[in-house]
Amino acid sequence: MVNPGVITAFIVNIIICFGLPLGCILYLLIAKKRAIIPVLVGAAVFIVFQLIIRIPLLQALSAMPWYKDMVQMPWLIGIFLGLTAGLFEEGGRYLGYRTLLRNRSRWIDGFAFGVGHGGIEAITVVGLTNISNLVLALSINSGRFGQLAAQLPADAAGQIVSQLTALQPLDAYLAGIERIFAFIIQIALSLLVLISVRERKLWIAGLAVLAHTLIDAPVVILPQVFGANIYQIEMFVAAVAVLALVFIILSRRSFRKPPAGLPDPEPASDVPKSE
Repeated sequence: MVNPGVITAFIVNIIICFGLPLGCILYLLIAKKRAIIPVLVGAAVFIVFQLIIRIPLLQALSAMPWYKDMVQMPWLIGIFLGLTAGLFEEGGRYLGYRTLLRNRSRWIDGFAFGVGHGGIEAITVVGLTNISNLVLALSINSGRFGQLAAQLPADAAGQIVSQLTALQPLDAYLAGIERIFAFIIQIALSLLVLISVRERKLWIAGLAVLAHTLIDAPVVILPQVFGANIYQIEMFVAAVAVLALVFIILSRRSFRKPPAGLPDPEPASDVPKSE
């Protein structure tokens, strides 16, 4: 039997992964109608640069001898995975702003871009997985898992049952909690790259790549090198999310002046006039 608390956690995670981005989109539709296009571009950038390009590329590289050797070196593989994530995602953001969003450089546009980017990540990486886990857990508890297991290799079916029945509620909730942290971080990175585009300073985009690397790499390095458990890793991600939230709030100041060399395409009504 799968713990009922785990099933509840799956449901909560699904609500978080779909509800958080959809709630933000609803706000943008009502209050900031022109900010919906950046949401779509942000989502498209994640799908293209992460799901279509980077992940299949890493899967192809996994068969390479040099990559297999690197996997055995936590520091190196952690930095490699973090750096490639930074290059593809921040590079995608930069190209998205420079091509599809040339006349949309308000603070709310960067925020909306992050909502689309982080939202589609939450839905595809965790939301859909939790839907699958929920269906499997309910089938196990109802005694109908055998029908699904018949379509799977015997080892895979047994592994699914053992993993779900051993899972504890608190551990299951971590997936949804982490998505909240990641969602905030994605918005902060989207704003940082937009500042780079507005001010025509490529080094700021490079700073976003570095920040992305320093966020992702420890997730691989901490458990393998320092023996950190999942709760300690989530504490690290939570600390980064707090810093990201502070940056999101303070970044409004950078949008009070027009983009470098260009008139502000639209009055930044969403930006406070005073400190």
